[in-house]
Amino acid sequence: MTLKTHFEKLTAIRAQRVAKLAERATIEQFELSRHEAVAKVRATLVAHEERGARAARHAWSNVLTGSHGQFFTVHVDRTVSLGDLLVPLLGVDAVLSALTRHFDDGDDLAKPERAARLAAFDAELLQLERAEEALIREVEAAGGLALRRANANPVVVLDVEVSA
Repeated sequence: MTLKTHFEKLTAIRAQRVAKLAERATIEQFELSRHEAVAKVRATLVAHEERGARAARHAWSNVLTGSHGQFFTVHVDRTVSLGDLLVPLLGVDAVLSALTRHFDDGDDLAKPERAARLAAFDAELLQLERAEEALIREVEAAGGLALRRANANPVVVLDVEVSA
């Protein structure tokens, strides 16, 4: 194999490594799966619906006793949760659908599945880094110079076996 071929292979391996790292980062950046996040939002919306329903029942009972009902009262001197008003009026499913309609972020991996997937990525990255190091050593053996990445895995460069 010529030095040019070695460098082409080295460039291809490094590009694969970068792609794997990007894919891994996408999975790693979200603590919850999309399914878990939707369940968490649904629970929040249900709580808004319950609080809003209680407030509406209280306002309705005031109307029944002859007082004025304050169905849409907003206090501007503090933070107001519109969820307590909107969720009972629109419904949990409608609000959830509106909130999640445009979001594709996250994946559908639960924590154990995510851990297994990340471990698989680590194994693939290690394999790519070992292939990269083997090519670098071939170039060096042929009298060429191939620079190692500054962040090259020392375990791979030093050719050490690490038990899990």
